[in-house]
Amino acid sequence: MQSVFNGPVYVVRDNIDTDQIISAQYLNLVPTIPEEYEKLGSYALAGLPDSLYPIRYVKPGAIVSDYPIVIGGRNFGCGQFP
Repeated sequence: MQSVFNGPVYVVRDNIDTDQIISAQYLNLVPTIPEEYEKLGSYALAGLPDSLYPIRYVKPGAIVSDYPIVIGGRNFGCGQFP
């Protein structure tokens, strides 16, 4: 059986590290507090360089992304890449 997903897709390159997925500066937010949990999602993929990703995963000022699907390249979620 084959599964098919459809919708807007956000594609990232290889070697996206955890600091690019959620920058350390935002890890002081407490996800068990609903208001802070909501803010945390607004910073998803904010560590990606603007020069390579001119379209942001979450638009500035938004809480939710327009992209329900993220496709990561090789080594997505690696520790900080040298």
